[in-house]
Amino acid sequence: DMMDGVDLPNDSGNQGKWRIWMPDGTVRWVQGKTSSDQWITGVAHGKYMDMVPVGNLNGSSSTYYSDKYWISTATVRVVYRGYSNASANGGVSNANANSDASNTYTHVGSRLAFRGKIVRAQSVAAYKAIREVS
Repeated sequence: DMMDGVDLPNDSGNQGKWRIWMPDGTVRWVQGKTSSDQWITGVAHGKYMDMVPVGNLNGSSSTYYSDKYWISTATVRVVYRGYSNASANGGVSNANANSDASNTYTHVGSRLAFRGKIVRAQSVAAYKAIREVS
């Protein structure tokens, strides 16, 4: 799933820095690793529980987070997480900032997120009649 409100501009002085837009409109910067195709051993925890790979990336498919990190230092990279199958490449902190927004891959999975109470629709017609409430 492509992450909304985060990218890696990789412009001058920002190699490997994740730009994160906050709900109030401010921007935070978190320095991640710039080496690619590495097993994640540490993430930037803190007030916002960022899952940005940091530190030494020398884990494996059976140690630490058991997830991979791919990054490109080319300009304007998007970030996605998840994977299409249950391999070690698609765990809780899989991160890929290797592509621009025009690229597509069949191996990129998606997760659903819900806010509020989940209610089971009584019929297909009832489901189709649901309208988003903000």
